[in-house]
Amino acid sequence: MIQEIKYIDPTSLGKILAAIVFSFTLIILIPLEFLLVKNMIVRNSFSWSFIFFLAMLIIYPALGYILGVLIANFYNYFSKRIGGIEILIKK
Repeated sequence: MIQEIKYIDPTSLGKILAAIVFSFTLIILIPLEFLLVKNMIVRNSFSWSFIFFLAMLIIYPALGYILGVLIANFYNYFSKRIGGIEILIKK
């Protein structure tokens, strides 16, 4: 049975996209943070990169949430005018 996606909740898509972006950011930044901390200990100095990486853990998911909301709103706007995505569902 072919069905059409007529509406996507912007908040829901925003939360999902923020969670995905947060997960990928953690996977990438955790090894970088360990290397940076190790380098800071060896050099006995402070690096602003450490603060920047921690800020990225907040900024990137926030941007992912905003992007998810925008994508859902654009989809809802255009799906009303030209039709939504058709998917095949089997029972």
